[in-house]
Amino acid sequence: LGVCQYSENSVRSSDREGIDVSGKRAPGRPAIRTDAEILEAALAAFAASGFDSMSVRGLNATLGLSHETIGQRFGSKRALYFAALDHGFADYFVVAAEERSMFPPDLDDLDELRATLVVFVRAAGRRPLLGQVINHESVHAGERLDYIFERALAPSMRMVAEVVERLVERGEIQPTSARELFFVGQAGAAPFALSAMSAAFDRIDGPLDAELYVQRFTDFVIRGLGHQPTEPARSKSAGARFTTTEAE
Repeated sequence: LGVCQYSENSVRSSDREGIDVSGKRAPGRPAIRTDAEILEAALAAFAASGFDSMSVRGLNATLGLSHETIGQRFGSKRALYFAALDHGFADYFVVAAEERSMFPPDLDDLDELRATLVVFVRAAGRRPLLGQVINHESVHAGERLDYIFERALAPSMRMVAEVVERLVERGEIQPTSARELFFVGQAGAAPFALSAMSAAFDRIDGPLDAELYVQRFTDFVIRGLGHQPTEPARSKSAGARFTTTEAE
């Protein structure tokens, strides 16, 4: 997917901030931080504040670095953002591969779709920052959303679409678009990306049992896809153009 290249080309952390070859902190020098530590902290900062509000100077301060360190190591805020995304996606796909390895390699298409949903939600739960960044960027079209979509989402969804197409052709599930499946999956990952809202439901449901949730969610989706719907009842507003005050 082309999301693992940054770390191979980045400058060695031992070349920055007075770090000697042994990796020890020189007396009186700012704290030592690896590229991975900085990128993880940057991903968290972008997830919390969004691109425009995130402060690189504030991130330097949070990490105990001098105010120019991150800029010297990664360049502009824009470059830091894309490096943090690459870091996040690289880790996400490692986690996803670990989760997929828990299933047999030769599943039939329906079980493969089920496994894909389980893997997606479990991996999203282990890497929620990425989902939070995507939520920020999904509101407005632009370079950052294009990067997320083309570098990670589209290639992954095209592979899933091939499985779905075969299932539809055999009549095992109803016709389903990549968009529909993606947003259903995003809904499944919401308790992890929107952790505060999920925690609010503890007052009703009790604490989240993540594994039980994943299994119930997956069963819900698979059963729904397998159900061949009848002609729905039409409401009085059927066929009306959907509008919102924001769109107007």
